[in-house]
Amino acid sequence: MSTPSNNSETPSLNEGDNKGDKVEGNVSVATIESGVLFLKGDWTLSQPHAEIPTEPFQTVDLSGLKSWDSTLVALLHRFRSSENIFQLKSAPENLERLLQMASGKAPAVVDTRAPFKGVKKGQREKAGLWFAKVLESLTSAVSFLGEIFISIFRMARTKKHFRAQDWLRELHEAGGRALPIVTFLSFLVGMILAFVGAIQLKLFGASIYVANLVGVSMTREMGALVTAIVMAGRTGAAYAAQIGSMKRSEELDALRTMGLSPIDMVVLPKISALTIMVPLLSVFSVFAGMFAGLLVTSAAFGVSESQYIQATVDSVPPRHFAIGLVKALVYGFLVAYSGAWRGMRCGNSADAVGQAATSAVVMSLTLIVVADGIFAIILNAINL
Repeated sequence: MSTPSNNSETPSLNEGDNKGDKVEGNVSVATIESGVLFLKGDWTLSQPHAEIPTEPFQTVDLSGLKSWDSTLVALLHRFRSSENIFQLKSAPENLERLLQMASGKAPAVVDTRAPFKGVKKGQREKAGLWFAKVLESLTSAVSFLGEIFISIFRMARTKKHFRAQDWLRELHEAGGRALPIVTFLSFLVGMILAFVGAIQLKLFGASIYVANLVGVSMTREMGALVTAIVMAGRTGAAYAAQIGSMKRSEELDALRTMGLSPIDMVVLPKISALTIMVPLLSVFSVFAGMFAGLLVTSAAFGVSESQYIQATVDSVPPRHFAIGLVKALVYGFLVAYSGAWRGMRCGNSADAVGQAATSAVVMSLTLIVVADGIFAIILNAINL
């Protein structure tokens, strides 16, 4: 066995002449008794250390150790790298493994768990990670929804952080600036419905019923649906990008530091504005689609304008308008909620904002289709 023979070969972290006694101001002790090196006290980088005695030793006793960090690991590793052979006594947990890792001899970690028969380990881990991710996302979504409603009640009661200027700007962004594209696309959808319906109905000499088809379709379904889809791609993605950029630049953290809620100041104005504007935009969508149907049937299939308008009035009762407005209200909230939630969950990487915007659109369209299916089931059940 080889041991340190002089001061020049013995690794030490502090200079001193105490020969193993505690140095004044030090919080560590290093003594040798009967071939045992006792290391006591605090052996951390932020604390001064006692000098290591030069006598040979075969064991390092760490029972008196109070705190330690990589400083102790480096010291013991330097002893072993000098071909000193010694044993550790009362070593803290993981210290021996850290020494083995420092010397490149760490043992492989063996999984002692019994394998689940019938499913490969990799598949089981992937399924577990997927389930945990879905559960975490659902928990976050429900929690965020609760925060929104709490913010709505708090704002309705106190109006403490309500800024009318911000809200009006969001109304203009979500409504006025989106009106041209919503009107144009709704006009095209109305034309498509009129052409498809008229071609089939003309075979039975019933071209006048194109007005019924276009009127009911636009008021009950297509007006709200087209508007929601346009707003999902236009405004929902913009909400996710805006909020994600604010989170990435730590603007949301700055609001919290000032005692302000990001939900009150950023999220709620956007959600309330879009929820209000989508039903209003859907009204323009409905009339744009009906006007397109009027042009198609009068120009291509010989139905007069007065006949078309009268058929529309007779076939579209007020309840169809009400159903369409309720759908548009729900769709607007879902689009705004998706954009805001994805923005609040945006990461800090360079492409995180783009990913948040993309996922907001996908989530919005998914929720719109799911909500539309639920509406269809409920309305059919109550005969509306």
